[in-house]
Amino acid sequence: MDDKTLNLVKKTLDLRILEDTNVASQNYLPKPVAKEIIKYITDANWCRKIFSVIKMKKRVLPIPVISSGRTSATNGVYYVARGVDISTKNEGNFIRLHSNNLEAKKLMAYASVDNEDIEDSDIDVIKNLFLAFGEAFGEAEEYSFLLGQDDGTLPADNPAQAFVGLVKLAKDAGLIVPAVLSMSANDSVIGIENALSLGAKALGKYGKNRGKLITFVDSNIAEALRRSNRLVTVDPQGIRQDLGPAGMQAAIVAGTKVYESAYLAGTQAGKIGMAIITPSNEPIIGDRELIKIVPQAIPESDKIRYIISERVAFGVRHTAYSAGLAGNAEAVALVTFTGSLT
Repeated sequence: MDDKTLNLVKKTLDLRILEDTNVASQNYLPKPVAKEIIKYITDANWCRKIFSVIKMKKRVLPIPVISSGRTSATNGVYYVARGVDISTKNEGNFIRLHSNNLEAKKLMAYASVDNEDIEDSDIDVIKNLFLAFGEAFGEAEEYSFLLGQDDGTLPADNPAQAFVGLVKLAKDAGLIVPAVLSMSANDSVIGIENALSLGAKALGKYGKNRGKLITFVDSNIAEALRRSNRLVTVDPQGIRQDLGPAGMQAAIVAGTKVYESAYLAGTQAGKIGMAIITPSNEPIIGDRELIKIVPQAIPESDKIRYIISERVAFGVRHTAYSAGLAGNAEAVALVTFTGSLT
């Protein structure tokens, strides 16, 4: 955040303390300031660096999707002899246009700052506050986009309750591939490779181009892949960054990039690991790029409470779950691992 933007932040927040904070339109941060916070969110949530991010001008944004039957090897294209009516063909394989609606959800957080910290310190106090908000929102987004409503024990105010994550999409579609790993390190890695290959196969036409697939694994599976000499891996210390940002990408398996997410750990009872497989162009993040901050004076403690909110959406282009289209299977597969890892 440059000095010009920092000064704008300080001026904005100082003025808002004197304004009527009940007027919602007064509480949206200026675009330059909002974009700085979004940068912090992107740094914390690497899903934003991999998935498509679309700017949303309204709360609901229809995403046009062209789809056809999953069972057709020719993707809805037929040879028709002269004089034959194409309408006699299998309607389930027709090419069709529909829309998946992205609906922005509101995520909120708050923090309190002592007035003396603001008065006696330099502007870095506000910068650090915004950085903390950005990290908090980024981590909440990653958890929500990958898992979403999958965990039935989530409290009602958990941010993941607002989103149908990739794990739930795969489960609802029945695209679950179980895999059993052995004690041997080499056999375990071979088992992981085979399981990920079967997961890609389960995607049908969405898994044909392995180079476009991305895979998310928990830390147990990621560490097994890093230790293997069979695969092209990122150095455990994150020195090699040519395959992806440090600390994120674990390996390339059968031409498919594999990323690590600690949020996947412990989400499957009785399992030692899990993986999510999807084409990189399928998940969509919708961002309204509206950051609202409401300062509230707390005179009894001489503090200021800042309540901040963002509006973000998450979805997948081809999904029978959200579109209600029979035969148009999910473009997300889930692999679950049992057995042992060395």
